[in-house]
Amino acid sequence: MSKYPGPKRWAATRFSYILSLWSGWLHTDVQDLHTRYGDIVRIAPDEISFARPEAWQDIYANVPGRPAFPKSALWHGAAKGKPQSVLNAIDIKVHSRFRRAMDPAFTEKALRMQEPIILSHVQLFTSKLDKLASSSNEGANLDIMRWLSFVVFDEIGDLGFGEPFGCLESSEHHPWCSMIFTSLRAATYRVTLRYYPALNWLMSFAIPKTVIQKGIEHWNMSVDKINRRLNLEKDRPDLISMIKRDEERVDGLSYPEMLATSSVLIVAGSETSITVLSGTTNHLVRNPDKMALLAAEIRNAFTSEDDFNLSALKDLPYLKAVLNEGLRMCNPT
Repeated sequence: MSKYPGPKRWAATRFSYILSLWSGWLHTDVQDLHTRYGDIVRIAPDEISFARPEAWQDIYANVPGRPAFPKSALWHGAAKGKPQSVLNAIDIKVHSRFRRAMDPAFTEKALRMQEPIILSHVQLFTSKLDKLASSSNEGANLDIMRWLSFVVFDEIGDLGFGEPFGCLESSEHHPWCSMIFTSLRAATYRVTLRYYPALNWLMSFAIPKTVIQKGIEHWNMSVDKINRRLNLEKDRPDLISMIKRDEERVDGLSYPEMLATSSVLIVAGSETSITVLSGTTNHLVRNPDKMALLAAEIRNAFTSEDDFNLSALKDLPYLKAVLNEGLRMCNPT
């Protein structure tokens, strides 16, 4: 890392760092620090933030003779009493086993097999919006983020657990959906307590009991859902059916690891997608000329919604550019 100059200054005490994290504004606070002090800033006594593209490869990439920096056990270690998941398998060999076991579920071949499941929810989504728009001569005012969350939750529920949550059908969130967002808060609170192990018991009283309870409920619901999926007597190309199982933990995931990873998948596949899609939609609405270009490209490529397929959509250059820019501007991580 010698090609990088030293960090500009001590930008935060540990306590102010944790307060920023708990408030939910750490990401903007760090961005402000970079704007004021440059590409490399110290955001806590022992944490440095880099805002340079080349740093990503230098820190995270495994290359011959120079493995990636090890993940922080404080941030990425498994919670006490919980099995490892792909998220907190911080040992490189163990993480590689998780990746190998999961790779078949995320190939282009797997995506093509999952296409009917994906498109069925998209078609229901568009039909619901069409109905709302035609209910009045003046159209309809609606919370698009809410509707995007409906379709994403139903998609990931169907792909991950063999059944949708029914959000689109009911036009309401499944109780588990709110649990997912709250479970992220619970995880954040839980991790930050590790900074002060001697005061862990005292600081734990500052965490709302409802947040802790929602985190527990999220885990229990994940266990229930994955058990129901594993007991289903049907062959379908969803994510769970394609993940390799191996109770010996040599070439696949054990049952406890599958439970933990499925809990991660439902969060990683839902909240992140909702963030990108709603943020991208927001930017399109604020830039109507770009919205018009995108609409024209899609409408010229298809005569009806029945013609939509993933291969054809992938070949639309402006759509791809919009999604890439959405990922850049609204990065969910």
